Amino acid sequence: MTIADRLMEEGGIDVVIDDYDLKEGQDVNVFMERLKHDESLHFCLILSDSAYARKANERKKGVGTEAQIISKEIYDSVDQTRFVPVVMENDDQGKACLPTFLQSRKFIDFSSPEKRNQNWERLVRLLHGKPARVKPAIGSAPTFLDEKVGFHFVATRTALASLRIGLMEGKPGVAIMRDDVLDSFVREIAEAADSVNTDDSSNGTAISRWESLLKIQSPARDLLVDWMLVEAKIDPERAVTKCIVPLLEKVFSLPFRPEGIPSDHFAEDAMACLAYELALYAVACLIDVDGVSALKMLIEHPFLKERAYRDEMCAGLIGFYHYSSVAETWNRTQKPSWISPLSQLFKERATHDKINFDKLVEAEALLFLLNLLADEQWYPNSAVYIERNHAFVWFMKAKAGRTPDRLALLTGRPTWESVRDEFLQKLHALQNGGGLSVFRRGYGKFLSSMGFAKS
Repeated sequence: MTIADRLMEEGGIDVVIDDYDLKEGQDVNVFMERLKHDESLHFCLILSDSAYARKANERKKGVGTEAQIISKEIYDSVDQTRFVPVVMENDDQGKACLPTFLQSRKFIDFSSPEKRNQNWERLVRLLHGKPARVKPAIGSAPTFLDEKVGFHFVATRTALASLRIGLMEGKPGVAIMRDDVLDSFVREIAEAADSVNTDDSSNGTAISRWESLLKIQSPARDLLVDWMLVEAKIDPERAVTKCIVPLLEKVFSLPFRPEGIPSDHFAEDAMACLAYELALYAVACLIDVDGVSALKMLIEHPFLKERAYRDEMCAGLIGFYHYSSVAETWNRTQKPSWISPLSQLFKERATHDKINFDKLVEAEALLFLLNLLADEQWYPNSAVYIERNHAFVWFMKAKAGRTPDRLALLTGRPTWESVRDEFLQKLHALQNGGGLSVFRRGYGKFLSSMGFAKS
């Protein structure tokens, strides 16, 4: 079957061709001139092989006449789309056999049976005006174009994009790419903090600057969560040693003071809030990939870094827990005020598309449990946001699954039941001592969500 026949029978396209439409006695040149002037003919397919290309270039016989008719219109109109080259043959060097006047034009490749089958749909779609890919409508310009340089962490975003490609393709130099992400983040968050300090648009109060500092952290935090999550999905344990620990150590030790100011309690508090929040996100990322061994590595890692905003040495994730007196001051200006103002702020800025606020609450529940078993107190601020009949997915897996026993592996206790019983014993003692007022009337919901409520 010829291409013309197939286009008519299978493609639903009306084709004008000399075999069917040029009758005896009619003028061949007039028939070819019709290609230029008949507006009902939307496309002209030029099927070109080596013989056609040679005759067209040499202006020989009917092909030469046809080339003279077509080439002028093609040369005169750079943007023309009516004349479509279809390459039927390649030369010995693999180049398309096309006459000179078509060599710069985009063509459809029919140079082999495989190419013909591969590109048949493309040709039919072209002739029907129904391309497989349609240019999307222009959307709104991104909001960061109207904001200050550094607020959207362009260098951090670029470094992370390169790292992602390096991780996916196993490229060498990934360790250097990780350093680039950290270095870009440290530099740009310092620039953002400095810009807030010199910004005259706020009302100048320390609380307003603190709120601004928290606001600018969100895009950087989401980028860092992207990094933790992609590494955790590839290899959870490697993610802890190569990504999460170095990142948390860096955030743990950042002073976050505007340049030239020796001490700024509000700026330092904003940095401590970010460190607390990122610790929750790190645990949530490992929960999301069910990386129990990786979680154990993170929980047991000693973060022996001196925090610039506290004169003390801290070990373990408990050092990231932060009580914000600034958040309490801010809360007194809110109507209504919040039981847990810092968790409310975390909830309002939980914008990541994969790790939502519910997963942060689950992460904090796990940190609370682990620290209570270790006789450390991580106050579960976000517990007030647990809904009735809510269940933490990872805790339900830990309760239902015994291979492995997730909580036993994570805590070093013999069984899930032994973890539950020891936790409940210590929790009741803490509650009876007047602690954990954050639960208010949500005590039962908290235990139920963890699968620890006894019937």
